[in-house]
Amino acid sequence: LTVPLRWEAVGKAGVVYGGELSPDMLARAREGVDAAARSNVRLLETDAEVLELPDPVDGILCFFTHDILLSPTALPRAMGFLAAGGRVVAAGVKLAHGWRGWIVNPITIAYSLPAVTTRDVRRSFRPYAGLAEILDEFRVEERGSGSLYLAWGRRSAARK
Repeated sequence: LTVPLRWEAVGKAGVVYGGELSPDMLARAREGVDAAARSNVRLLETDAEVLELPDPVDGILCFFTHDILLSPTALPRAMGFLAAGGRVVAAGVKLAHGWRGWIVNPITIAYSLPAVTTRDVRRSFRPYAGLAEILDEFRVEERGSGSLYLAWGRRSAARK
């Protein structure tokens, strides 16, 4: 969880929700929240496919959430909580195209394998494609010789 990145953005009046399936990672996040004495952080031990939030949110950060972005259940569910005008930022691992792929993809696969359960290789070249269909003003930057991406966009009021 990258909860500290959101504290500044929401200020004291906003609420930060952090969802995590792994109890160990959630415990680490709780330690950080407790150490920072943040009362506006709500950490949830949950699977993204059954995530529940009490209110619409103004922003979603998907930081190395490959399986969630490729899930036909989790991605629409999470985006369903995004308010009109809300923003999404996603970063993660992807497979590289072309000659760079021959060099970097074996390395990317080796370090990602323990954390990625979705094995649809074709979709791993553009794991952010579902976001591109949902969001307006969608942009993507590739990094790391095409093995990493940073994507962002906004949900318009017209989209449901």
